[in-house]
Amino acid sequence: MLCRTLGYACVFGRGVAPNGAFKAFVGLDCQRMNSKKLYVCIISKYPFPHDTRLRQQAEVLRRNGVATDVVCQRYAGQLKIERFGQLTIYRVARPFPKHTFLLYIASSLRFAFFAGWRIFMLSLHHCHSIVVSHTLPEFLVFTATISKLLGKFVILDARDLSYELLNSRWTGSQTWSQAIRPFFRAMEYVCCRFSDRIITASNGFRERLIKRSVPCNKIITIVNSADDSIFKFHEHRRYRKITKGAKIIYHGTVAERFGVLAAIKAIHLLQRRIPNSQLHIYGGYLPVYRRQIDQTVDELNLSKSVFLHGYRSLEWLYEAMKSVDIGVVPYLSDEFMNLALSTKAFEYAAAGVPIVASRLDSLRLVFPDSCVTYVEPGNHIDLAEKIADLCLAASKRREQVRKARDAYEKVSGQLGARRFLSLVASLVSDNDSSVSPMPERSSHDDLQ
Repeated sequence: MLCRTLGYACVFGRGVAPNGAFKAFVGLDCQRMNSKKLYVCIISKYPFPHDTRLRQQAEVLRRNGVATDVVCQRYAGQLKIERFGQLTIYRVARPFPKHTFLLYIASSLRFAFFAGWRIFMLSLHHCHSIVVSHTLPEFLVFTATISKLLGKFVILDARDLSYELLNSRWTGSQTWSQAIRPFFRAMEYVCCRFSDRIITASNGFRERLIKRSVPCNKIITIVNSADDSIFKFHEHRRYRKITKGAKIIYHGTVAERFGVLAAIKAIHLLQRRIPNSQLHIYGGYLPVYRRQIDQTVDELNLSKSVFLHGYRSLEWLYEAMKSVDIGVVPYLSDEFMNLALSTKAFEYAAAGVPIVASRLDSLRLVFPDSCVTYVEPGNHIDLAEKIADLCLAASKRREQVRKARDAYEKVSGQLGARRFLSLVASLVSDNDSSVSPMPERSSHDDLQ
């Protein structure tokens, strides 16, 4: 009966006062929260420090004296445990291929199990005042069940929404996955009710959740912006008429919905107007899509024009951006992609790289036509023509970069980090005015 009562209150209310028997069972000493010490835990399948959003949240807490645990996946060559002052990274469950729907679910459940176990073990040593859980998928938020039962705060960072992603990522031969969309919608509803606050990465996602009966006063929008401590505006970029050897960059996830094949085909056509142009691709490749890319590169004889690189650190990518001429965001258009916002577009704008991007609703709300050269999504002919036109128009590139930078300042990574810190501070102050993080400091010091 106790478990049933706690569980019901956990999902459909703010929570209940921690039961003494329950605290004794898990061995917690929650009297710590009467002290000045504040503990926050962030759960994410994305890797640290490669994921911008995860890194920004962890660093702003660290810089402001908040003890923070990050539980994330462990990639090749990474340490299981890493400490940076009051920030501790716990890496669990190495990722495995998830190009099919079943593999994706299996990967998510595996990470949820190991992350949940790690959080339970951490709770034996200190009580997290706030737990932040990143999607995807939404059900990872239930790894914070112990904290919720103890009356602590849970934030769901809905950086992507599973319900819309199903159509974008798994279509065609896996149409059976659509049959379980009602399950994902129900899961999203329960996860949102379970959470005390919800962060969305775009206003489009926010509006979808509101339409699905999530209270608007429970949601705050913080976009996937650039890390300002890394991506600094390149003041000394040269703007010249480019008649040959244009250098184009794409970085991030390499999957069908991101339109990388269209960019490769565009480079083939671009050679006619701007010979010896190159496309450099950095990121993680879905195996099936990588085979399509390799086949296209071979068929179009682009081995000396298209270069496929792996993951690189954010610092490395920023240095690479200093020597490129244009950054491309060639996303395809579908329900999900018109709601999502591209982190790479913010990083190009922050670094002063001219942008050619697909004309998607979400991106145009942030960057008007004067800031970005827009093209028809999935149209490699239009993409090639617009890249060539921009190469030949030096003054247009300069003006576009300036206006994109002005637009970026309104949604910069620094502003997003402050909003996140304010959210954490507001939750803690509501619960206990004696426990609060320090005011945001202006320094953007990197992890040492």
